[in-house]
Formats: sequence, C-alpha cells, structure tokens
Amino acid sequence: MSDANRKSVRLPQFLYRGASYFVTICAFQQRCTFGQVEGEATILSALGRIVDEEWKRTPLVRPGVQLDEWIVMPNHVHGIVYIPDVKRDFVAPRGFVRPRKSLASLIAGYKSGVTHRAKVELSWTPPVWQRNYFEHIIRGEADLERARRYIFENPVKWGARCAPLPIVSAGG
Repeated sequence: MSDANRKSVRLPQFLYRGASYFVTICAFQQRCTFGQVEGEATILSALGRIVDEEWKRTPLVRPGVQLDEWIVMPNHVHGIVYIPDVKRDFVAPRGFVRPRKSLASLIAGYKSGVTHRAKVELSWTPPVWQRNYFEHIIRGEADLERARRYIFENPVKWGARCAPLPIVSAGG
C-alpha cells in the first residue's frame, strides 16, 4: 500500500496528550532481534539493550513525559507512558502531520533514536521497527493495573511462542 493510500488508525481531532497510554511497538517483521526469553526473564541482545536504554532516556529528552512499567521482549516493546497536556496549542493537525509533544511524536523520536544508535554502534543495516504502533488510552486505575499486570506477566506467557532463534545481526 502506498503512503498516499495509508489510513491513520489514530482518532481524528484527538491530540494524544494529557493522558497515559499503554503502547506496543514491534520489531521489523516481528523478528526476535531484541533478545530471547529464558524462563521468566528476557535476555536482551545488543540491539535490545539499546531499545531499553533509549526508552529509559525518554523523560530526559522529552520533558514532562513520565514512564511507568515497560518491558523489552524479543520482538516488541510494551510500555506505559504519560504524555502531559500542552497549553496554548489547541490545533489538531490534518493528514499525517504529528502533533507536537504528542504520543505520535514521542514514538517517532524513540524509534529514530534507537535506529540511529543501532546503525552507529552496531552497524545495523536492516530496518529495526515495524511501521506504526499500538496504543490504548488508559482509563482509570483498574485499567492501569491491568496494563501493568500484562507487562509483568508477558515473559511468563511468552513460552514457546517464539522459540530462541538466532539473533539477526547487522550483516543479515
């Protein structure tokens, strides 16, 4: 599908700020390039460590953003993130323009930061990320606790779903 025919899955006229979100970001072609699950723990690859380190840096490079629980899995990342509201910026962009200081701009910056470091530090050549991401607006304390539990239990539930595969290296 060409970019001209792509449809956004985002809610129109919603700025994606002033709320908490549960997000899932997948590795390119859902390949297990970020590590592997052993028992109940994720053992991160070099790329997986970059994915984790860049997520941890998010509040430092994006003031006001707050991280809650997160986990890097072999082929995806789950996280809970709070995006603060921005005063004096009430215009929702049209088309594929990302609102400033929004969830979309945070995810784009995060993916870009990981990709840049992977290329520089690991000589990574294949794409790191799948296009787009999943988000769920967290609606209350019970919803937040469900998201936290899902993140906590994710390695346990992983099981044989993605048996340890050879880590895809920068060379192929």
